[in-house]
Amino acid sequence: MTLTTRNDIAARREIDLFDGGADVSHRSRRIAEQFSLAKEKQATQNKYNIQVKEILDDGFQRFTGALQEFLPILCDELNQEPEIGNILSHKSDGKIFTVTRSDKGWTMTVKFDDTLHRAVFACDMPVKFRESVEIKPTTNSTAWWLADKNGSVVGGDGCWVGENAVKALLGIS
Repeated sequence: MTLTTRNDIAARREIDLFDGGADVSHRSRRIAEQFSLAKEKQATQNKYNIQVKEILDDGFQRFTGALQEFLPILCDELNQEPEIGNILSHKSDGKIFTVTRSDKGWTMTVKFDDTLHRAVFACDMPVKFRESVEIKPTTNSTAWWLADKNGSVVGGDGCWVGENAVKALLGIS
């Protein structure tokens, strides 16, 4: 039977199709309320996601800033040591920090990924070194912490990872 007139539509509201006696008008009100709650929940989730992103951005900026400050100082200090001589040079374009060992042409790089809030350290010669450090939110998402590739805590400001990468470049395992 097809319902098409106004009276038929009104009658259809009274038909119990799925919900134990609730009419269509009651169902649509309930769906509208559920929709409203879902919109509120999504707005709250969006606000939370923005706050977490701001926390991670801040942590990443602080971490990369510390590394960008620490690594040149380390290289300059090492160049003053008589055993090392003046063999380390460094440069940065903001996305990649490179330390080059001029006597061999070997390099150590730190690649900064601001989308993933991660820094990847790599050195292939003379000692292979690979490590990544990622900024993670705390469980209550009010602060950040540093994690290695296994999700373990990286202590301090994480600059010791940069030191280990430079040591690998110098052949110290």
